[in-house]
Amino acid sequence: VWCSLHVLTGCSGHKMSRINDVLSALERLSTTDLRQAVDAGRRLLDQRASITAIEGVDVTGPACPDCQADTANRWGTTRTGLQRWRCVACLRTYTAATGTPLAAAKRRDEFVAVAVDMLEPRPLSCRQMAKRIGVHPMTVWRWRKLIMEACWEEAEALGGIVEVDETYVRESRKGSREWVRFEAGQGPQPPRLQWHEYKRQKLLMQRGLSRYQMAVLTATNRDRAVHAGRLAGTNLAPVSERLDTVLRADAVLCTDSAAVYKQYAARRNRPIKQVNTHQGQHVVEQAFHINTVGSLQQRFKEFMTPFRGPNTRHLEAYTAWFIMRERLRGRTKNPNMLVQKVIERRPPTYRPSPFFNTLR
Repeated sequence: VWCSLHVLTGCSGHKMSRINDVLSALERLSTTDLRQAVDAGRRLLDQRASITAIEGVDVTGPACPDCQADTANRWGTTRTGLQRWRCVACLRTYTAATGTPLAAAKRRDEFVAVAVDMLEPRPLSCRQMAKRIGVHPMTVWRWRKLIMEACWEEAEALGGIVEVDETYVRESRKGSREWVRFEAGQGPQPPRLQWHEYKRQKLLMQRGLSRYQMAVLTATNRDRAVHAGRLAGTNLAPVSERLDTVLRADAVLCTDSAAVYKQYAARRNRPIKQVNTHQGQHVVEQAFHINTVGSLQQRFKEFMTPFRGPNTRHLEAYTAWFIMRERLRGRTKNPNMLVQKVIERRPPTYRPSPFFNTLR
């Protein structure tokens, strides 16, 4: 390490710009020192990656979060390496993270690592990700929730031939304290055992659909536009409420033989083609099928597998995460896009400390 610093600084005290000199100095390091140098380089790369993700490519600086003026001068850097700016109009100093959910984040490098993992082909669970980056699992969960809320988008209207089908996710009360409260005499007995108790006690689960199966409506058209969202039930009212926000006026429904879709099409006066897969029918009129939405459901179930059944009240957030990944499927995935969406959530009524009012 001393040798590499000697080459970087030079005997005369100025930094050398040739990378070859640095590489030749690294070759003379011992194995232990080389590992330390590599670890330091990785930490530096992660830090610079987080700075790039937060600041973006805007060299003129963000607008002042207080007076919204777009004239600012560079004003040094923070301890974490972010560029500090000073507004010409109100004389306040700020960074690209000021007033955003990342303003008080102490480990921005790890936050960017979580954003990178959210776009991987098979994301890690919270515990696995926490073990990899050295934080608490709840920290990973809070960061994921922050990114999912920032990336939430309105339902995309689907037109043309729209394949619609529902899939089911087992109800999960992960994190619930209902059994703990019951055993302490502070609450009523829960309606069912915890899922792992069925396996431990070798009890038979209820077969087929039940109130412990959460319905998720999935829809896609031939242009690969997708939609997914939790249904409050499988009767006409919740299905109609969900489909009314998804379908365009020119949409032609293509579903299985479920009666609820036929009732919906009759009430909304929409054309519908139904495929009776229970009788071995897979294609109607050589054009209508539900194979595309079936493939979408398969990818959704594979996506949900590492999370071991997220809490049911967070199921809508996970479907939004899945849809975001589907819309980026086949495209270049840039994790900085997720971080920038979090940065853009700066509240419009942000006010820093009133101390700076005396500087005007």
